[in-house]
Amino acid sequence: LHKAIRRQRQMCIRDRDSFADFEDCLQDKCAKDVGADYIITCNVRDFENSEVPAITPDDFIKMCR
Repeated sequence: LHKAIRRQRQMCIRDRDSFADFEDCLQDKCAKDVGADYIITCNVRDFENSEVPAITPDDFIKMCR
């Protein structure tokens, strides 16, 4: 687990131009590593460069119906 976190951290440091916020970058890299289909967030704009698509909680609920 610690190796994965270190790897994700290094990827975010390397890709720092893709995200304005370091924590958003970590969320994207973690979501990709676990095979998540979406990142659910109220701030979709913060994930425009994300490898995993970001959707709002409302959109996720609509998809589940």
